[in-house]
Amino acid sequence: MGQTINVFFPTLFLSWLIFTSPLGLCHSMNQSNKGPSNTPIKNTPALSLLNIIKKTVRANEMCVVEFQKTYKSELMGVEKKTSGEMRFFQQKFYLSQKEDDSIQHDVIFDGKNFWLLEYDKTKQTTRPQQITRSRNPPVAQLFKKLFQTDAIKKSFKIKNLVSEGGSEDGNKYLLEPINLKDFAFKKIIMVTTKDQLESIELIDDVNNVSQFKVTSNQCYPWKKAFQKFFHFSPLKSETINEI
Repeated sequence: MGQTINVFFPTLFLSWLIFTSPLGLCHSMNQSNKGPSNTPIKNTPALSLLNIIKKTVRANEMCVVEFQKTYKSELMGVEKKTSGEMRFFQQKFYLSQKEDDSIQHDVIFDGKNFWLLEYDKTKQTTRPQQITRSRNPPVAQLFKKLFQTDAIKKSFKIKNLVSEGGSEDGNKYLLEPINLKDFAFKKIIMVTTKDQLESIELIDDVNNVSQFKVTSNQCYPWKKAFQKFFHFSPLKSETINEI
C-alpha cells in the first residue's frame, strides 16, 4: 500500500463530492434489492419511486448508467456541463466523469473503501495524480437513505408533483429532508418517464443545482473482465489522502 496522509477534506475533492458524486449509490441500491419486507407497504410516492430505481439497477447484473451533468450557480453566475458514467454490481460502484479534455475524476467503491482518483490526461502515465480514500463520504449517506424505502420514509418528505411536470407517462418527485442538518441539500427532485429514471437534481441552501440527466441505461450479465472497474490498488510509492 502507499503512504497515507490524514486530511479533513482535500480542497480538490470538496466541491466535487458535494455537487457531482453519487457516492454510495450502489451500496444503497443493493440494500433495497435484497427482497420484499415481511411488512406490507402501501403504494406511496416513496415506494413508487423506489420501484423505478430497482429497474434502473439490477442486483445480479452490471448496470451502466451514462449521464450528462449540469451544475448551475446563480450566485456565482456559473453553468458547467460535464458527462460521465456510473457502473453498478452488487455492493460495488464505479463512476467516471471528465471535467475537460485533460482532467478525469473516477470514484471506485470496492465493497470496503471509496477511492477518489484524479487523472491528468496530459501526463505520460496511466496512474492517478491524486488518490483519496474514504470509508464513508458525506454524499454516500445521502444516497444510502435516498434509495431505501424505510430510510426514505424516515428521512424525507416526498411529494409527487403531478401538477408541476408530471403526467400519465411520467412523474416529478420532490424530496425534502426532514432534518436539514443531515444533508448538504435542501431538496432533491427526481424525474421519471414511463417507469424509468430520467434525472436527479440536487439543490443546496443557496440554490446551486447539480442535475444528472440519464442518457443511457444498460445492464449486462456479469463477466470477470468487468472486475477492473471495481478494483484499485495504490502503488507503494503513491501518497494516499485519508478522509
